[in-house]
Amino acid sequence: VYTDPGYFKHPMSTIFKANGRGFGYDFGLSATYRKWKIGVSVIDLGKIEWQNNQFSASTLYFPSLDSAESQGVSKSETKIFNSFVNYNQTGGNPNFSTQLPSKFRSGISYQVTNGIQLSSDYVAPLNSVEGNILNPYFAVGAHIHFFGVFNFGVGFATEKGFGNLVPVGVYLNIGYFEIYAATNDFLYFVDPNSTHVFSVATGIRLFGF
Repeated sequence: VYTDPGYFKHPMSTIFKANGRGFGYDFGLSATYRKWKIGVSVIDLGKIEWQNNQFSASTLYFPSLDSAESQGVSKSETKIFNSFVNYNQTGGNPNFSTQLPSKFRSGISYQVTNGIQLSSDYVAPLNSVEGNILNPYFAVGAHIHFFGVFNFGVGFATEKGFGNLVPVGVYLNIGYFEIYAATNDFLYFVDPNSTHVFSVATGIRLFGF
């Protein structure tokens, strides 16, 4: 965007304009057989092409105050910004592309009774792009349903970087009023001095249909 001749005329109108463009794709397939449900998917396939980088990933230098004063740039914020850009401009870095953090996901569940469902999930990274999960993630859980009013969920999850986790959640439905509460790892509340991380989420829904 810095190669746009009109950029410095209205810098605030383009300051949040990304200089990268790309597409991401998700594909999934699911099936149901009697009391079984299974699903597999691959998500975030694609890449971003970054265009016309004007700055190097190196130390940025500021013009000296004396130089700025002598040139009169301190009289205008736009001139100061232009001076900083011109001082650090490298003439343009080459274009490059980055892959999206792609993942493989799969899940299977079994309806034991009308009030009990068992399920499991497996998630694995398909590349080592920054922002992707580092190791495969596996979880199993049970969802218990009491007369359409109270739901309780508990599970076990493991991932190399975080260790073993015990997620727990509850749901209460009173007419059109619903309350949710959950934690990613109940083991923290058993021993707050352990290496487990505190997490909690709550929610209220009014007039749900």
